[in-house]
Amino acid sequence: MPSSFPHPDLPRRRLLQGARGREHQGWRHVAFAVEDVDAAWARLKAGGADVVGNGAINFVPPGYRVAYARDPEGNFVELYQDGVK
Repeated sequence: MPSSFPHPDLPRRRLLQGARGREHQGWRHVAFAVEDVDAAWARLKAGGADVVGNGAINFVPPGYRVAYARDPEGNFVELYQDGVK
């Protein structure tokens, strides 16, 4: 699975010389597999969700597509679709 926060609008993880410090451990985000990531993101946006960016992006490995939103507490929610051609 790809590393967290590939979207340019999301905060980047700090690299900590081979290990995470205690202050960087814990909750990052939750991810949900969806059949159509673009449609799922559009439904969230239409419903007033706090969406991140301008929609889904292609991700590595090829065939993997992701989009992001935030839940009411501000946590990142990843929508992903595998098998995209």
